[in-house]
Amino acid sequence: MNVEGSAAAAERYAIQLVAYFYEFATPNGREVMSFHWTPEAPDPTAIRFPHVHIGPALLGGQTVLRPGDLHRAHIPTGRISLPAVIRLAISEFRVFPLLDDWEFRLSATEALLSAEAHG
Repeated sequence: MNVEGSAAAAERYAIQLVAYFYEFATPNGREVMSFHWTPEAPDPTAIRFPHVHIGPALLGGQTVLRPGDLHRAHIPTGRISLPAVIRLAISEFRVFPLLDDWEFRLSATEALLSAEAHG
């Protein structure tokens, strides 16, 4: 995240994360993994805590837990930042970074988000 502007603008505006939906999918659109957090979803049956779904593309024909619908399970995670998801993609899923200084940029953004969250 890079927000540019004058110091005066920074005092007038703030960015607040109110929900997220991050997803990894195959080229043909099959869900691999997704992270959700919708604390104020209008649907009374909505899952409001942060969670991850392990998608059908990863589960294949697993039969150990909830055969056929484990991809519907809401596995609790705690809140996940976009920089953390990008780091996961690069570090663990071998996604090629577009910038050589990606690690520095993600760390700097995470530090900024953490400082803003803690006052």
